[in-house]
Amino acid sequence: MNNQHRSRTRFITCYMLALLAVFSLGSCAQSDVTDPGVGDRAVSFGAYVGTAVGSRAFVADIAAMKQTGFGVFASSTGNNDFNPDPSAGFTPEFMCNQLVEWSASGNDGVWKYDPVKSWPTTKLSFFAYAPYSAGGGKTGIVGLSGPQDPGSPKLTFRMDSDVDAQTDLLLADASLNLVNSGKVQFVFRHALSRIGFSCAVDKGVDPDSRVTLKGITFRSSELAVAGELDLCAGRWGNLVKGDMAYSLSVAGSDLIATGDGLSIADGKYLMLIPSEGEVPVEITVDYDVTTADGRLDGGSITVANSLTTRFDHSFEFGKAYSFTLRVGLDDVSVEVGVADWENVDHDWLPIEK
Repeated sequence: MNNQHRSRTRFITCYMLALLAVFSLGSCAQSDVTDPGVGDRAVSFGAYVGTAVGSRAFVADIAAMKQTGFGVFASSTGNNDFNPDPSAGFTPEFMCNQLVEWSASGNDGVWKYDPVKSWPTTKLSFFAYAPYSAGGGKTGIVGLSGPQDPGSPKLTFRMDSDVDAQTDLLLADASLNLVNSGKVQFVFRHALSRIGFSCAVDKGVDPDSRVTLKGITFRSSELAVAGELDLCAGRWGNLVKGDMAYSLSVAGSDLIATGDGLSIADGKYLMLIPSEGEVPVEITVDYDVTTADGRLDGGSITVANSLTTRFDHSFEFGKAYSFTLRVGLDDVSVEVGVADWENVDHDWLPIEK
């Protein structure tokens, strides 16, 4: 091989090595831009909540969730399927109460969290709840599983006696044993029972009198005031029962004698931890009856009344109940309707009490 040929060969070799170096640098730059934690292998989230009716308490719909965010637990299970038994040793070491927040961009947006994580080659199982909470409060979500707690993630919940401060707790169906599945799409459902009230005047009341509702009190000694929600099984446990009274202040609402009754307090709802079978319920209605009488000073007389009705009833997970109270001269009758929370305006199943 002559010197000219050797020189040409060295030139070509150097040129190819230079090209490879350029390609390598280009590949590294592209990798930096599409970090595995940000690109196609990133774990991302979507969320859906069925249509929910508004309330004075937390309104659990997708718009409200975008304000509060939701919490995520995730366990890596190797090549095995997730086992909720603590003895299996699966812990939420991949994500533990990870806050996922809505990041809006124009008319669109995306659910984001930090730090972003990539899909491993092993299986992952995800669990979620809303609204997000760090735990530790006096009511609502007061405690959560930690990163070293084995088994199904759980949250501890305590009811607030103030109806206006109650939390509408949401639970996502668990997404189990996923492998490089891209976006994890959570479908959230209501974890509590909900009661809406309406009130009407029974036909026995003098039609010329004015009945003014002042308040409603709901009591039970057998409902749970606190409990533990299993995010994998989607059920309540370790219930703590107590004598609780929930008061709805509805002063100044004049009742009517016909129709389905007056909706109480502009659609205010009472939230309850679901019951274990039927429990005793006591409802007290406080109201005034004003009767016109031209022979009296002021032209009328007002008499304060308080009536209580008692019955047994069960409250199911994710069900919405409609209590229609019919106020008579000496008693209150209750008509109860029940439906899935998302279909609250349809398909009522009336139950006489």
